[in-house]
Amino acid sequence: MIALVLAITWQAMGKAPQAPRLLRMEASPNHREGVFVNRQPLWNNHWEMMTAWPEMSEHAETDRSFPVSGDTVARLSQPAGPLRVTWLGHSTSVIELAGKRVLTDPIFDPGPVP
Repeated sequence: MIALVLAITWQAMGKAPQAPRLLRMEASPNHREGVFVNRQPLWNNHWEMMTAWPEMSEHAETDRSFPVSGDTVARLSQPAGPLRVTWLGHSTSVIELAGKRVLTDPIFDPGPVP
């Protein structure tokens, strides 16, 4: 119930952009007639958003391939110094500190996912 009230009454935060940020925004191909236009359509039907969340979006999968570094395993096999952070992609990193490794936000899927 709280989430529904928040979704319906949510107000934008922050202040209006000033130069140079405003100039960058206006130069964007998504900035039209003084407003930002999303490339994907917005879905503002609250009931359908709450009930249709398990369905897969048509934008969830891509037909493009993404570059993969072939030497990641070899580089991670080398001993780390006192601290090493290796970005693996999106929000996944390996943090090595004091002989311990922590994998952050892993997505166990063969391809990119939203």
